[in-house]
Amino acid sequence: MIHRICQGALHLMHGNRDLMKVLLMEALGEDPIAIEEYRMLFERWSRAQARILRTLIQRGEVREIDVDEVSRDLVLITVGAFGHFLMSSPGRADGESVPEELALRVEHITKNLLTSILT
Repeated sequence: MIHRICQGALHLMHGNRDLMKVLLMEALGEDPIAIEEYRMLFERWSRAQARILRTLIQRGEVREIDVDEVSRDLVLITVGAFGHFLMSSPGRADGESVPEELALRVEHITKNLLTSILT
């Protein structure tokens, strides 16, 4: 379920990559509105994943962890992989669907993190 959220977010970012580029660049330039928009997106995504992780802990599928920290890490690795792909693969990020290379990278990273917390 967590992996699907990361993949879904990746598809959302890729589908709105021009907007994401502007948001990231403006936030890096310390524009207060862009920083607040990014913060709100980050927090909403992180909270959603934390809720799911708490449910998985209650079911005994995930060991006791700091769900807020793991949720933030999942957001950071997905956004980081997306940003890295944009910066290292100019022109290849064009197209309607998420490039397979990027989807596989996020899948690999999230699986590694999630495997470390499974019971």
